[in-house]
Amino acid sequence: EIGPESNVIWKVPLPPGHSSPVVHGDRIYVTAVRDAKLLTIALERASGKVLWEVEAPCQQLEQIHTIGSHAQCTPATDGQRIICFFGSVGLLCYDRDGELLWKRPAGPSKNDMGAASSPVLSGEWIILCQDHDTDSFLESIDKRTGRTRWRVDRSEFPRNFSTPVIWETPTGRQIVVLATLRVVGYDFDTGQELWTV
Repeated sequence: EIGPESNVIWKVPLPPGHSSPVVHGDRIYVTAVRDAKLLTIALERASGKVLWEVEAPCQQLEQIHTIGSHAQCTPATDGQRIICFFGSVGLLCYDRDGELLWKRPAGPSKNDMGAASSPVLSGEWIILCQDHDTDSFLESIDKRTGRTRWRVDRSEFPRNFSTPVIWETPTGRQIVVLATLRVVGYDFDTGQELWTV
């Protein structure tokens, strides 16, 4: 039985945001917004204690839906790096102590709903898909340096909020993206389009 007061181990108030919490080992990571500040927060899994909170400095918050959030994208982690994407700022990588390792500027996106597709970690690579009214792309990024391995133009696809899925197939890993009018499978290592439905 679960509920607001039944079988609760701990409860901690957090600023609002739409991203899902990510659990890895003894940590929980989540993004949020407080007073127009974009935040990444680390909590102790056992107690809910906030271990650190860092702000992603932003020049301009992107336009979002009235019921949306500027913290819609779920972070990703391998336990050593925490990868966050804020449409208004771009892609950021923190270490376990909340120290910024690197940052890749992006946005604000050309989309009056805001960014919502989340980064995906697979091995050494971050996969990021951003489909907006213009400048849509799929990108593979080195998690250690933030450098691009490859980038695929997806300008045929207007706004889309699908987070890519990594599919292990007998012939190798593929990146599958559900998008406007088409589902596409890409080669994980090259970004080449392999199939479409």
